[in-house]
Amino acid sequence: MTGLEKIIRFLSLLIVFGSYLSLNCPVALSAEETAADNEVALQEPSPLEKESLVEAKIPVVARLSKETPHRRQLIVATKEAPPFSFRNQEGEWSGISIDLWKDLAHQLGLKYELKEYDIEGLLRATENRDVDAAVAAISVTSEREKRVDFTHSFFYTGLGIAVGASGESNPVFTVIRSLFSSRFLGYLAGLIGVLFVIGIGIWLLERRATASDFSRGPKGIWDGFWWSAVTMTTVGYGDAAPKTALGRVLGLIWMFAAIIIISFFTAGIASSITVNSLETRVKGPADLPHVKVGTLTNSSAERYLRKRSIRPREFASVQAGLEAAAKGEVDAFVHDRAILQYYRTGALSEQVTILDVVFNPQNYGIALPTGSWLREEINTELLKHQSDEVYWQNLTSRYLGP
Repeated sequence: MTGLEKIIRFLSLLIVFGSYLSLNCPVALSAEETAADNEVALQEPSPLEKESLVEAKIPVVARLSKETPHRRQLIVATKEAPPFSFRNQEGEWSGISIDLWKDLAHQLGLKYELKEYDIEGLLRATENRDVDAAVAAISVTSEREKRVDFTHSFFYTGLGIAVGASGESNPVFTVIRSLFSSRFLGYLAGLIGVLFVIGIGIWLLERRATASDFSRGPKGIWDGFWWSAVTMTTVGYGDAAPKTALGRVLGLIWMFAAIIIISFFTAGIASSITVNSLETRVKGPADLPHVKVGTLTNSSAERYLRKRSIRPREFASVQAGLEAAAKGEVDAFVHDRAILQYYRTGALSEQVTILDVVFNPQNYGIALPTGSWLREEINTELLKHQSDEVYWQNLTSRYLGP
């Protein structure tokens, strides 16, 4: 190898080594360049950059604010209100509302404990944020909405009326009332009308031939009415009898027709007395102002009655109110119809009747403190559950029957 070739080869190695250093080693900066870069890095972001940063943080902050309550055990208020919330034989809370809450809490990953209150204490605790939610048979009303928030309604019902079977009228009064009922008076008026028509007919046919039995003028019309009445009742005194052929034909027709008419009349009267004996003094909410009424203390039913100037007798429990109705101590007990149906079991099923009327519609919801973060999450899950017909049918039939 010549000297020239050695020089060219050495230079090539230098070029390759320099390229390697430039790619793998950082270039040292001067003090001025380093300070300039640090100053750029510490500059305040522009307004647009600030907005982007805030928007990027919002989902995280919102998520954390909602996730924080999940880390603690919620306190959920409830009260005895079968079949929506009650303690079963094992002493555990059960019912339509409780089972629904358990399913919602499971889906949302909530830990909770149930705490019992009366209805006013339950609302007060929710209003004061002493509890995180309230689950029972809580009617959504405008007055309560001012104190607490509510989720979507999950059950739709109304007030019902329970009456006691022992509260039926005395048989003597039942017959008297039947005799002055519109049905009886209608039958009686129709019968008298038919008697007058037949009486006038026989008088027109017999007034000339048998003037002694069917005289002229108004007295003759009365004679005809008398004849038609005694003939219909098969008494037949014989003091007046048709002599003409047409008169006897009419008499013969009337004898057979009267048997049918009196049968219908008797059946109608018996039906009227039977219906009145089965009917109670209370048939609907319009009768409540005129009878003795009972209801549950501090309930929506009580407020409904008092707004209509009805002063009810108050009971501490539905069971006590139904027993009072069965004994005749009150003529009607007013409360939520679904709850009345649930309590009407055992001996009370024969002693108490729930009228087939529903009035003052009510909705049940879950009560929450005002502005609670739970509201939207519960509403979302609640709508999912309500749209599942099989789930909802199983939930309600478990306590109210099919």
